[in-house]
Amino acid sequence: MLPPSSPLYSPRSGLAFETLKLFISYATSRLNLKPQDFFVKIGDENEKSLKLFGKLGFEEIGRSEVFREVELGFKGKRWEWETVRQGEEMGEVNDPRDKERD
Repeated sequence: MLPPSSPLYSPRSGLAFETLKLFISYATSRLNLKPQDFFVKIGDENEKSLKLFGKLGFEEIGRSEVFREVELGFKGKRWEWETVRQGEEMGEVNDPRDKERD
């Protein structure tokens, strides 16, 4: 994670979204995990993270008032962006900040 003082830091650059897609794609294609195996617990006031995982297709499956957190899980059968199949090579993920670095 880049500190806000870094010249490469850009909030809402899409880097977190692309990183999570890469992680999830790797886990499903190389570690044989199913999309339904993924869940996350996020503080109920952390709207940015809740929105990020919502964009990835996660839905609320539980809530803890005691710990003030929301549990999200993936209920679909496959990730909408998923194109890598077992035995194929993983492609490169485009970093939206590449243009800034050049």
